[in-house]
Amino acid sequence: MPVTSTEKLLAELWSKLLQYEAIAGAGVDVAHHDNFFNMGGHFLLVTQLITHIRDKFKVELPLRKVFEFVTLSELANYLYTCIWVNSTNESMQSLNSHEEEIEF
Repeated sequence: MPVTSTEKLLAELWSKLLQYEAIAGAGVDVAHHDNFFNMGGHFLLVTQLITHIRDKFKVELPLRKVFEFVTLSELANYLYTCIWVNSTNESMQSLNSHEEEIEF
């Protein structure tokens, strides 16, 4: 069972791409430790996954990261970190744009 909100959203994407919703009534769900490739994921689905992640999470995910972080929890943690870094960068840019020069 997915634990965090990022894992839950990612699990929904995996379910749709891997067509698990068709058998969800049989009690099959994407779990915290599941491996995308062991569940039937392949290169073509990875490219679709990256597109959906870009749309859903607003993160540009390098292709190699999906192969590096293969479990739901690993990829979700990576995405969470990316989201946090992006929001921090946006906050810093916003602060910098409102700074006034101080003359002594």
